[in-house]
Amino acid sequence: MRVHDLPGESSLRRVLVPATPLRRMHITKVLWHHSGALIGSQADLLRLGALVRLAAASPHSLVYLPLRENVRSEAVTYWADGQGLADLVIARSDTALRPSAWPTLRSSVRRGLKVGALATMRTPAPRLQPGERQSAKEWERERHQLRATEHADTLLLSGSARAMHEVGDELHLVR
Repeated sequence: MRVHDLPGESSLRRVLVPATPLRRMHITKVLWHHSGALIGSQADLLRLGALVRLAAASPHSLVYLPLRENVRSEAVTYWADGQGLADLVIARSDTALRPSAWPTLRSSVRRGLKVGALATMRTPAPRLQPGERQSAKEWERERHQLRATEHADTLLLSGSARAMHEVGDELHLVR
């Protein structure tokens, strides 16, 4: 991971960007038609699950995946023409990232004076095994929802640590 430290004293202190991009992954803009597509290889989907769990365990960090620059297959080009493609930001809701602040953060990461430091990150292990599902009461699911916002060609996903762990676990079950 490349770690980009942010100046100031806010609850968001760093932006994490994978040093090796998820090259076969694309995500469409989802809020225009209330549906979209996440397209990726199995390896990239498993890595995405690990990155979501990393964001869940990192209360002062966000994970940024610049996906729009990836080479497009014919299927991805079809989706891109219909809905457009987006980058992906994953952050816990307690980082208090305002969508309107994202373009400034993104430009500081892309064009910053210093390149982010390389670091190895440990992600929490998936808690679910294939065939398992967590049972939760409906009110618990409502409390721990993942929220999606779009701004500046980026899909921003945020939620509680529990919601993000659950999404990471579900992505781990992709076969």
